[in-house]
Amino acid sequence: FFFQAEDGIRDKLVTGVQTCALPISEMGERAIRRPGPGRSVFIVVAALVVAAATVAPAAAADAPYVQDLWRRSAFSTQRTYAWCVAATTQMIVNLALGSSNGSRAQQVRFMRYAQRHDLIPGHDLARGTDAEGFVSVLRWQLPDAGYEIVRDETLRQQLRTIAKRIRRTDLPVGLIVGGGFHAWVATGYAATRDPAQGDFEVTGLRVVGPLWPRYPQDRWYDLRPGSWVDRRLIRRVMRPVRDGSYDAPWEGGYVSIAPGAEPTPEPTPPQIGRAHV
Repeated sequence: FFFQAEDGIRDKLVTGVQTCALPISEMGERAIRRPGPGRSVFIVVAALVVAAATVAPAAAADAPYVQDLWRRSAFSTQRTYAWCVAATTQMIVNLALGSSNGSRAQQVRFMRYAQRHDLIPGHDLARGTDAEGFVSVLRWQLPDAGYEIVRDETLRQQLRTIAKRIRRTDLPVGLIVGGGFHAWVATGYAATRDPAQGDFEVTGLRVVGPLWPRYPQDRWYDLRPGSWVDRRLIRRVMRPVRDGSYDAPWEGGYVSIAPGAEPTPEPTPPQIGRAHV
């Protein structure tokens, strides 16, 4: 069950349109190890499933600090191939509010709202949305949570951002994965130290992808909901956003939609002195 080939922001092959579908050819060739003499063909996906299945106990045993918000009833499957952001938003809202809504009707509402707020708006429901649409629908649903687009230059910085925001807010983080073509949710992390207590490194994430269990014909899968993934798999999935069809502020960086933005202070009004008589 590897992360599918879908998602999140734009299709490089269709200028100016967004989609949730990552071209299979981009990763399919690299996923197959060619057989040598007397060797069978192995699919990397199988190894990744083993890594995902075993990392949680290891992370809990080895890391001094583990935090997890996952709740099984919060899961939602995206109702079309392009609606990863809608289903991801449902899961984030469900975890934040204690709800369990996975309806198609709500996904339609979320997609329409997100697309109206895209950096380049005006796409129909057959297409996806972008980071601006993603953050806008979360701000609409969770106005006090402080969700914002966070762009980091390195994966290490991004992982630390994810852990610090979950630690500070007890809210999940939206992930833009696959180089900008899919959306996941990070519901927890394992770290070498409590992020609130000093310097630390992230050793694993607990993630949820909304494609599960749909679209098996495409060979790539989202992991079983609530899987723990180690840094090796994280590096394969979380790559810099490479869109190229327009000049987005998140281009070339590691991007997430994270809660806990610092409030912008209100400007101090100018002091108007009294006229002296």
